[in-house]
Amino acid sequence: SGGYAEVVVTSAALVAPLDGLDVEPATAAALPSNSTTALLVLDRVARIEPGQSVLVHAAAGGVGSQLGQAAHLLGAGRVVGTVGGEAKVETARGFGYDEVILRDRLTGAGEFDIVVDMVGGPTRRASLERLAPMGRLVVMGNASGAEDVGVPANELWFTNKTVSGFNLAAFSGAFPEETGRALRRAVEAAAKGDLRVRVETLPLERAAEAHRRIESGATTGKLVLEVAKP
Repeated sequence: SGGYAEVVVTSAALVAPLDGLDVEPATAAALPSNSTTALLVLDRVARIEPGQSVLVHAAAGGVGSQLGQAAHLLGAGRVVGTVGGEAKVETARGFGYDEVILRDRLTGAGEFDIVVDMVGGPTRRASLERLAPMGRLVVMGNASGAEDVGVPANELWFTNKTVSGFNLAAFSGAFPEETGRALRRAVEAAAKGDLRVRVETLPLERAAEAHRRIESGATTGKLVLEVAKP
């Protein structure tokens, strides 16, 4: 889609000016997908209300690193993140979560008004079970690569729960103006320090390495590829 090009043409609705804002170029490059997604998922899709509880899976990853902070920015009460292993617990705690637990220990975590799942597989079913009455599960990924998990409509009916999906590419195509507003909101929040992005830069020549690291699940925060200046 042109993401690795030095120059690209896009809709003016989908850009954010940096003039007068204290935002480093690498941070600016890291904001459009993950930070924009975090704000849209919680505000537009999950319809978060002040004081509500939020559970986020893959809390140390790119989107996860933003969701915990965005939840507090939007007025959430208790915000809990899950990670796949002990090595990522402390990293996730640095992204604004009140608590961080291992994903396979969800049973005792209590109930949540909102759960955001980008892992899929057994985690999706466990997420549905952690929803409080009138809770909302937002599906936005399948990092586990597991088979799709079916959710019976009658189950949602009887338990007063909701399942929604979010895909930024599809959303931005259908609602460019709204996506742009969310992006500009994310940039302003980053400039104020309300959204912190952990960024690691790699030269463009190491793009294959970046992909391998992302696909292995070993990354935290955001990887940014840097194009050498002529």
